[in-house]
Amino acid sequence: YGHWALYDDMPGQKTWIWGLSRQGAIWEDLLTDGSGQYSEPQMGRYLNQNDHEFFTPYTADLWREIWFPYKKIGPMVKASPYGALNVTRTGDSVTVGLCALQKLDDEMVISIDGKELYREHLALKPMEVYKKTIPLKVEKGKLCVNVAEKLCYSDDPKANDLHRPINFHHFDESTVEGLYLAAERYEKQRGYRVALKKYLACLEAEPLHTRALTRVAELYCRRGEYEKALTYARKALKNVMYDPDANYVYGVICRRLGNLVDAKETLGWAARSMKYRSAAYCQLAEICLLEQNLNLALEYSRRARDFNRYNLQAYQVAATTYRRLNQSKKARGVLKELLKIDPLNHLARFELYLLKPGRKNLGNFQSMIRNEFPEQDYLEMAMYYVKLGLDTEAVQLLKYSPEYPTVYYWLAYLLRDKNPADSRMYLDKAGKASAMLVFPFREESIPVFQWASEMLPGDWKARYYLGLIYWAKARKSEARKLFADCGQPDFAPFYLSRGSLYQEVDLQRTRADFEYALKVDSNDWRVRHYLIGFYNEQGMFDKALACSREAVRMFPDKEVITVNLVRSLMANEQYEEAMAILGRIQALPYEGAREIHNLFVRGNISLALKNIEKANYAEAIKYLEDSKEYPERLGTGRPYNPDFRMQDYLKAVCYKKMGKKDEAERARRAVYDYTIKQWVGYNETEVDKRHLFGALILQQFGEPAKAQQLMQDLAKYHPKPTLKPITKWYLAKLNGNIEEAGTIESEEKNNLDFQMVVEVLELVEAVYKR
Repeated sequence: YGHWALYDDMPGQKTWIWGLSRQGAIWEDLLTDGSGQYSEPQMGRYLNQNDHEFFTPYTADLWREIWFPYKKIGPMVKASPYGALNVTRTGDSVTVGLCALQKLDDEMVISIDGKELYREHLALKPMEVYKKTIPLKVEKGKLCVNVAEKLCYSDDPKANDLHRPINFHHFDESTVEGLYLAAERYEKQRGYRVALKKYLACLEAEPLHTRALTRVAELYCRRGEYEKALTYARKALKNVMYDPDANYVYGVICRRLGNLVDAKETLGWAARSMKYRSAAYCQLAEICLLEQNLNLALEYSRRARDFNRYNLQAYQVAATTYRRLNQSKKARGVLKELLKIDPLNHLARFELYLLKPGRKNLGNFQSMIRNEFPEQDYLEMAMYYVKLGLDTEAVQLLKYSPEYPTVYYWLAYLLRDKNPADSRMYLDKAGKASAMLVFPFREESIPVFQWASEMLPGDWKARYYLGLIYWAKARKSEARKLFADCGQPDFAPFYLSRGSLYQEVDLQRTRADFEYALKVDSNDWRVRHYLIGFYNEQGMFDKALACSREAVRMFPDKEVITVNLVRSLMANEQYEEAMAILGRIQALPYEGAREIHNLFVRGNISLALKNIEKANYAEAIKYLEDSKEYPERLGTGRPYNPDFRMQDYLKAVCYKKMGKKDEAERARRAVYDYTIKQWVGYNETEVDKRHLFGALILQQFGEPAKAQQLMQDLAKYHPKPTLKPITKWYLAKLNGNIEEAGTIESEEKNNLDFQMVVEVLELVEAVYKR
């Protein structure tokens, strides 16, 4: 018995399980019922789950997933909506097993190398199983089983081979096009800050790179910097007047700035492209509704749906427009179509309530909003009405929202002219509401919080919320200025936020904020966690240790605090106590968990190094062997090919000093073999400091060219900005860049992982000189 899934139009398909090594099998005790691991059939619109793409404006993407059971046929080799198939060749026979997923009344044909050799009529009910062994001698790769073209299987391993290039790789940023593509990849992954930096670098090399100009314009628009965005969009249009992307982005920016004449003109040009036709028509419909040109709004919304029947926004605009025209029947008809496509569309149900206000329709609307952040649904719908100039509907909607500060600020803003008394009431409510777990992020809210800051100059919260938006939009300097003007609120998360924001420009300010947060709320473990981390990062190891001990006393059951203590003890070279605490930790695993095990490895290797310094080589080898263990109580199971090159490299040194040449050679050979078999690749995930020891062994084996190639490949697959410091340091030394190596050493003086590797190398050199 089993189950599976099929996906239509899904190039990215795989079956996911936790790894079969103990790294994955550790989860069996936590997530399964005693029958081994579970599996997750997964799908995606792209071939790799690390690949990303832009969402085209105003589009909805639909696909079909078919989940089905199957039974009594053995391992499935092929499936379709009609059935699951097993085909097995044994000697001079072929066994066919078929579990029907729907009624079948068709011919099954078995052919070899295109020649029909067996035919049988199958009449099966859903979940009925057919299984038969047929005497046929078949050469591998020649067999084909076909059930009326509904289910086709070939045992030719090359039958579905692709010949199109599939090459996931980093782009060569030495070229303008490579730099642009790298920027675009970051933007698709929502790495907007890095993307903008690379786009701007692209424009430095080629000022008239139209695509880069357009992407920069859109990113500045996303940040709420509309005038700056317009400058780049205008340059793009000046360069290529009819470019669809540039016209669409320019139109959106002009609409945000209230320049509707330019917006309509450029969106009209964008609509000539199939890429933007539906979206541009929908934008034009919205502008017409905003301008009260209702019949033209209907025309453009119809065009938008003509070219994309799944443009949900176009349905919403049409329904709202019909309601404004008092054509309730037509509005309901559009909403019925919308809910057929998108049954969870909350705005459609609110429009139905507006068509016929009453407790029942209000309940139908509110009862369907069941997520963890319902206020965000209300705010998102309110933005729809605000952009259409329908403030009355937005206010009515927000009044039904759960209590939330951002909702109150918006209500105050929308009522500021129409009802100043209510506006002031909501503004007071917003100021009195707790800021805990309130994180505004919409650029549409920027003018709201700017206005509130002016209205309540003595209240820090509006400036704090505005600063959070700027921070989220990578406008850090503006966020810092706002945070600096907030005074001294009695709210510890504020100081953690401001301290984190200042960390890259003013470490003294960061320290002062983190320490003041502790004064504000000494009972919040997160405050101590941030402070301990800061002390360790800045090399203030004694303060980190003192703070860690106090935190563990207050929060003995908080695992993250205990780990902070272990890290602080190791930073202070108190390895025995750190390892004793690690011996008592019982940590639940989590996906990608390595941190606690890394501390375990570091502690054992550090104790080994201490013993090597004292020439206690046998004791050192014991610690090195212990460091290869994976105690599962630390939340990590042993992976498939663990990398022990650092430990084996040190073992070779120890054995050599002990006069055990054979053992030393075996340890060196283990490093060599691992390096050759596990060469650097694009999907490299291991800690790359260990490649350094592979390179050293390659040199010792008389293969300096391979050592150089290893490090060059590491740099090739991981461009310099993403290389770990130890690799950059070693590459600098390898290439004779002593000044660069010294700079890296200085920058990484508080990086304990980096320092441990340097200590290993220095110690090995000293040992060989003894």
